[in-house]
This record gives sequence, structure tokens and C-alpha cells, in this order.
Amino acid sequence: MELVKVVDFTKRDTERAMQELMELKAAPTAIFTFKNYITLDAIEFIKCKYPDKLDLIDFTDFGNLPLFDYLENKPVASIEENFYEVGKQGAILLFQIINEVNRNLNEDPKNIKIPCKLIIH
Repeated sequence: MELVKVVDFTKRDTERAMQELMELKAAPTAIFTFKNYITLDAIEFIKCKYPDKLDLIDFTDFGNLPLFDYLENKPVASIEENFYEVGKQGAILLFQIINEVNRNLNEDPKNIKIPCKLIIH
């Protein structure tokens, strides 16, 4: 699991995780992050600490910030989330729970798939 890092959404923790990845015997050539802001911090870290590796690492993330159009160093792709559908499905699930008086709290979690779109930058 040395290629999987957990961060707390702070720049400092992202930098820690990136340093650990870059110190591996075989540093990664691609990085997938949970959110755009983590990607931006990771790219900035590589730009400052390992500028010779900047063009050797491809980033992909969840989100798709409009500001990517204006950046020189941006992810190669983003997964554009469908926030409306996530909210809608969450609300439906919440109302189902509220309306089920005798709900079994130990039942298996529900798996709801929401379509996303891959955006190439």
C-alpha cells in the first residue's frame, strides 16, 4: 500500500504524502487524487521540489475546476462529478430512512451509482 496515501486536505499533509511517494525507489508516473485542490497542492509541490519530474507525472482527479483552463500545469484529466444527482440521490435516501419507522439499522449499505464524465484537459 505504499502507493496509496491518505491526506487530511491540508497543503502540508499533501506535501508529506507527495514526499513519501517521490522517495520511493520507483516514483510514480501518474497520480490520482480525490479532489482538485489536493491535485493543485501536489502539482505545486512537484513544481517546487522536483521541477525536473513535472513533465513526467500525469495527474487525474475528481472535480473539474473551471480555472484549469487558465493553468500552465494542470491535470491531464478530471472526472466531472454530477453534484445535482449526488444531492438528489442523497435526499431520496435520507427521506427513505426518515419514513421507515421500523428500519433495521444493521442492514447492508446501499450502493448507488451516479454517472460521471471524464474530461481531458
